[in-house]
Amino acid sequence: MSLLAEPTEAPLGQIEREDTPVGRPFPAPVAGGGARATDAPGCPGSADPAVEAGAVLIVEDDAIVAFQIETSLEDEGFTVCGVAATAKAGLSMFEERRPEFAVLDVRLAEGDGRDVARWIAQLSPRTTILMCTSEDEDNLQGIGAHALLRKPFDFESVGAALMATRDWSRGECAVNAPPHLVRLRPRP
Repeated sequence: MSLLAEPTEAPLGQIEREDTPVGRPFPAPVAGGGARATDAPGCPGSADPAVEAGAVLIVEDDAIVAFQIETSLEDEGFTVCGVAATAKAGLSMFEERRPEFAVLDVRLAEGDGRDVARWIAQLSPRTTILMCTSEDEDNLQGIGAHALLRKPFDFESVGAALMATRDWSRGECAVNAPPHLVRLRPRP
């Protein structure tokens, strides 16, 4: 994929509710915290269906940055299964493809990358989530993302950052973590 996906309303329209605030296309929290995984289309009763190994979803609204991340990851042997410019399009692609990795920006059109990270973490705990942003890590702790790669970063380091982040998400030591990679606290 080399072009950013156009936003789509179809799958997300199914999970929007009249009782949720405008701009929040996610299910309402249930007792005990989090959203019900069964509220998502195509996810009957399972919060963690099989993920597509080695596949990466990129959600980044800067087309040049998205293209550079995509190119770098493909050069390193990853399969980029989708590139989205908005939170809604990113969620839609995630629900359709279930990639092993998600690379998310925070400031997105039609939503916030933190909400996308929360939703992905709830829907598929086995997906490794890497935030790529200039945001402070204090604003990203406990949202479900595993690590932060601070912008600006060397695009050739994204693959190593994904692998280190995956190691951390599995409770393993990440020996080849890039210098700008910050580990985030897990969800409470």
